[in-house]
Amino acid sequence: MTFERKPDVVSKGAQKCFLSFAEDIGKRWDGAGGETFHEDYFRDAVAKTILFRWTDTMVGKADWYKADRGYKANIVTYTVAWLVNYLEHSRKSRIDLQKIWQSQGLSDELEEALARCAPEVAREIKSAPPEIENISEYCKRQACWAAVKKLQITVGVDLAESTIDREEQKQRTKEASDEGKFGKEVEFDVFLVELSPHASEIRIFAEKRNLLSPKAAKSLAKMA
Repeated sequence: MTFERKPDVVSKGAQKCFLSFAEDIGKRWDGAGGETFHEDYFRDAVAKTILFRWTDTMVGKADWYKADRGYKANIVTYTVAWLVNYLEHSRKSRIDLQKIWQSQGLSDELEEALARCAPEVAREIKSAPPEIENISEYCKRQACWAAVKKLQITVGVDLAESTIDREEQKQRTKEASDEGKFGKEVEFDVFLVELSPHASEIRIFAEKRNLLSPKAAKSLAKMA
């Protein structure tokens, strides 16, 4: 949810965050089936975890955080979400998660960008409107994310080596999806070849139990 730029949802806790995540996954599955969840999808998920954990550690060790502790989980999710949102709107690019996967770590420039953003985000979160008494509750509101999104933070690094153009990323995702689809088709073809010596037996067994559609029966008849 952080990389979907929903830090307010993440701040609502693990259960509500998971429910929102599950709903999002369900919509993707209904829209494109299993083709959405190709190999790159899972590599990206690992890369996101690496980035998130690095940011969490960085914030926890920072002098500015030690001087005024609290709300670390909120600071981390809002920091990452701010950078993702900044890249999307200001540079029309995205963090290159495949590079993080390949190196199993963050580039120096990406680390620097996150380190620069975090204290600014923390300051904004803790500067809640006067009527807000509970910062944790404030972080659960869309109003908090709306305020953080408006921050004008000087990232200070180019990030060209750590990002990928938005359109290029879309093309990469499409290719990964097509490759996954092709892989499944090949696996199914191999399965059918292995199945063919038993096609006649399978057809007889299935017909007796009314398990075959006319199309399936015709296909098995051709294989027999």
